Amino acid sequence: MKLPAKNIVLLLIAVFVLAVGWFISMKHLDFKTVQRLTLEIRSTAVSHGIISFAALLLLHTIGMFFTLPTKAILNMAGAALLGFLPGAVVTLAGTLIGTSALFFTAQKLVQGDVLEKLPPLLQRFEKRLLNHPMLTVASLRMILVLPYGAITIFCAITRIPFRGFLWGSFIGDIPVILLYSTAGLKLIELAEQRDAISIETIVILSIAGIGLFAGSLLPRKRNPAANF
Repeated sequence: MKLPAKNIVLLLIAVFVLAVGWFISMKHLDFKTVQRLTLEIRSTAVSHGIISFAALLLLHTIGMFFTLPTKAILNMAGAALLGFLPGAVVTLAGTLIGTSALFFTAQKLVQGDVLEKLPPLLQRFEKRLLNHPMLTVASLRMILVLPYGAITIFCAITRIPFRGFLWGSFIGDIPVILLYSTAGLKLIELAEQRDAISIETIVILSIAGIGLFAGSLLPRKRNPAANF
């Protein structure tokens, strides 16, 4: 499939913006910096809860749209600044808004039936995933070693319906967000970001995600619904 010239230009611009965003986020949103800023502005954030909530919502949305590595660190910062439940809510809301925008953008940029150019085996694989779109997305979200943005783009180009994508993201994100929100309550005490979630927890979630993903490949007995 040959992309239109306009789409190629847009993709190049997106790659440039993404590279700049990664540089800025890695330089200014590293764990120690966020930890220090959280300690400094905690009292101000508590007294201006609505503004803090809106600012974190915007940061999460931008981070998800540009596939930046900010979700975990902002999740912990949100819980540390706003409390467990508000921190989890703002993370979930910003994540779903940002990743939905990326989903539609990827569908717009990658026009046409991309998968028709793939080998028949991969085309059959895609059809199996479309049998259980919500389960597919939820399982992929729980495999923490997979890049979040890459999953979104994959779902967009494989024609997974948006409602199944949104609900799958919602279900798969909840356990991860709750874990990072719990860690956020102890953000100042943590030595490094990797101390937020244990390796055992990552492995358990990933195994659960892989198990659900295997289930999503099973044939469906009835015709799949339009959006699920």
